[in-house]
Amino acid sequence: MALALSPLLLYIGVRSLGDPSDSAPLRMPAEVPTATRWLAVACVAEPSSSQVSLLQDVALAADTFGEGGVVLFGAGPGTRVQVAARSEATTRSRLAAFFDPRDRATRYLELPSRIDGAADDATVQDVLTRSVAASGGPLTLLVVGHGERGEEAGDASVRTWGGWPWTALDLADALEGARETVRLVVTTCYGGGFAHAVFREADPDQGLVEGERCGFFATTWDREASGCDPDPERGRQDGYAMHFLSALRGHDRFGHEADLDLDGDGVVSMLEAHTHARISGRSFDVPITTSAVWLRHRAPAWTFVPGGLNAAPAHSGETRDGAPPTTTRFARERAFGAGPPTDDEPEEEAVVLAVGVELGLDDQDAALRRAASLDTALENEEAALADIEARADDAFFALRIRLLERWPVLDDPWHPDFESVLREDAERIDAVLERSEEAAVHVRASADYDEALARVDALQVERARVEVLLRAYENLALAAAAAQAGGDDFATYRRLRRCERLPP
Repeated sequence: MALALSPLLLYIGVRSLGDPSDSAPLRMPAEVPTATRWLAVACVAEPSSSQVSLLQDVALAADTFGEGGVVLFGAGPGTRVQVAARSEATTRSRLAAFFDPRDRATRYLELPSRIDGAADDATVQDVLTRSVAASGGPLTLLVVGHGERGEEAGDASVRTWGGWPWTALDLADALEGARETVRLVVTTCYGGGFAHAVFREADPDQGLVEGERCGFFATTWDREASGCDPDPERGRQDGYAMHFLSALRGHDRFGHEADLDLDGDGVVSMLEAHTHARISGRSFDVPITTSAVWLRHRAPAWTFVPGGLNAAPAHSGETRDGAPPTTTRFARERAFGAGPPTDDEPEEEAVVLAVGVELGLDDQDAALRRAASLDTALENEEAALADIEARADDAFFALRIRLLERWPVLDDPWHPDFESVLREDAERIDAVLERSEEAAVHVRASADYDEALARVDALQVERARVEVLLRAYENLALAAAAAQAGGDDFATYRRLRRCERLPP
């Protein structure tokens, strides 16, 4: 296979000017096939954010998309990933968990997996630029990892290796002058902001860039996503990438064959895989597409209001001012085959039916009522959580001073006296940590906090599932409104939808 290599990617990172053996490993350039079909990028800033599930996601992408692709991950080949592991509790581990709590039930392992190059900012931008400039048919870009929210939707970013930001505008710049078709799949938190990358300068008001562009996103620009998990057991994970990529292979995340061909053309399209992820996920995710973002962006300009309803509800992701619908006659009729003429929308209808049954909600009115009830419950639980957290903080500081008044160095493991204190007084330290009155109060407060946080998490997952259903109803109504409005707006919507319905 012919390869096009860039000398810009070859560099040596030096940790210090001391012993040459301490220099960082050579980062080799990623080999980019002349006819690149897909690029998978894991945007992780450092080892602690390199969860094993992300490596599993890019490995699944490589198996799904086949030849003609590139995988960029961490520091490149040999990168270690975070894997859940258990170890025996010791005085040292108890002190670490108390003074500096973090997830230490993990190990960093180098696992056998395909990695073609580093996912630092220079490499990502260079490889992407060369990939979109090459010929060879449609290009699919998969971005997994960790995202950051911006002030506006288009300000979304991810952190590449070393902590450098990569923004929706950076991606939009790389897509300028690209081949005919580029599909984005972004699974990060706040990843919906990258939907703006298909527009000129990441601005929907400036219109689409040339060529076919579309994207699929694990969640909206203002929501966190699931999918970053150090647990290597895929059966216990629930990230969007796993659902989406498994669906492209014709089965669910457990490997069971599933009927995912909604339009009956014999092929599972990208949009049908996205639809499966919307239906099957049980997480914080609220998956969206570029066409859904476009509908909400343009709806304020339309005068047609289907069924006498406001066509652009105010409570979902990319929103505008206005009250949500008060009835759902039009959306219900459209979901079952009636309503004004528009493109057939089997994907939205599938979500309305499947998620409605899952939640026991017969129509949009019921979904809106459930959403309002969950919002109230969340507000109450979050207020209770804040009170419990304050009590837990008080308990922490009481136990902390009890420890430090006797052993002042215990919160500084780099202090020269730390090791001798730990060696000589381990039993007495354990007694305070485990059997003192302050410890008992701290244990109870921590347990109360964990239980309250679990209740909030459960409500947030249920609220996300209701939001998935509400957005499907809204998409049906907005698609009909776009059809009635006609003109360039409807043409753009159909262009985006056509791209989303392409096979992988």
